[in-house]
Amino acid sequence: MKRAVIILLLLIAAYFTAYFQPAAGLWLRAEAVAEMGPIQIRYGGVLLLLGFLLFSLGLKASIPRIEAAGKALAMFTGIRIVMLLILPLIALFFLAAGTSDLSILAALGIILTVPAAGSASGWIFQSRADPGIGSVLIAVTTLLCPIVTPFAISLAVSIMPLEVGPQWSSFAGEFGGESTLFWVCIPMLAGMGLHQLLGSERTEYLSVQLRTATVAALILLNYANAAQALPKFVDSAGLITILSVCGFAALQTTFLMWGPLFIGPAFRINTEQSHSIGLCAGMSNTGLALTVASIALPDAVVLQTTLIAYTLCQHISAAVYSNYWKRRSRGSANYQRLSGAEESNTMTPKPVSETSTSRPGMTTGEKIASSEAATVSPADSSAAV
Repeated sequence: MKRAVIILLLLIAAYFTAYFQPAAGLWLRAEAVAEMGPIQIRYGGVLLLLGFLLFSLGLKASIPRIEAAGKALAMFTGIRIVMLLILPLIALFFLAAGTSDLSILAALGIILTVPAAGSASGWIFQSRADPGIGSVLIAVTTLLCPIVTPFAISLAVSIMPLEVGPQWSSFAGEFGGESTLFWVCIPMLAGMGLHQLLGSERTEYLSVQLRTATVAALILLNYANAAQALPKFVDSAGLITILSVCGFAALQTTFLMWGPLFIGPAFRINTEQSHSIGLCAGMSNTGLALTVASIALPDAVVLQTTLIAYTLCQHISAAVYSNYWKRRSRGSANYQRLSGAEESNTMTPKPVSETSTSRPGMTTGEKIASSEAATVSPADSSAAV
């Protein structure tokens, strides 16, 4: 838990730095295009950081774990679809309030279509949830995102107000390009392949050695993504807009994390698996979303800031969620241990000396006779009478 809190504090510090000193972040965002025949691949500092993070994620996801996990995937998809269907109701709230800019809504929709965050695996471990289910969800959603995300956005456009459609379409067009495939799927598959080549023990050692570098890459990626939008947003947005961004991000995170606990029994999924699904559903890969959004929608300041706010909210919510269930599971374990101890005490036979009717001052012969009388069964006793 201490490491997770340190990462959260570093994220907050990165956002403060991005507001006051954005120059280095803007430099990291500089990009170029490499032509490989008919294919054009973007490359730059931010994309290199993203590729390294997904390679590190692939190291932790072994191929044998990607097995039949239909229930978990169905539940993960279902809870996000339900939230996506709720977004039109939120849109009505914005329209009734006279707000014409629905960028907050567009950001919330993007969050629902991108894959689960790799950082969810750390919180799954903290909450003592099912790590196998979490690994499957993170790996599968990441590998399929170049296909699933544009498809999900195209379906969502049909049910949302027209103001959101152009932003989603631009995001989906950039997300489905060759750059996403190159910087997302290839590093992920490379990490998974290296896991199989080296074996679990060596891969675990390598992951530990890369832990500091992975955290540094995560902080730098969030700093660079925030440097483009955060200063403009804070300087131009009003208090109501800022509160709306934080409020809706927190509400959506809470719904996604806690929802699986209520619908888990319908899928016949146990509590530990529901915890993993909730953390994966509530924690989206906002680093990937921000990277693509800043390329496709460089002027959508509110949208990008909502993604930044969601990044903080999902880590805070995961910390609260994990700490709550960790304490509850610990209390349940203590209760079971005490109950087992009490049950064993009641079932332990008492020694003969405790059941005998010996009195102070009795001779040895009297004590033996008393002990034999105490061990006579009820049938023998009645027969003697």
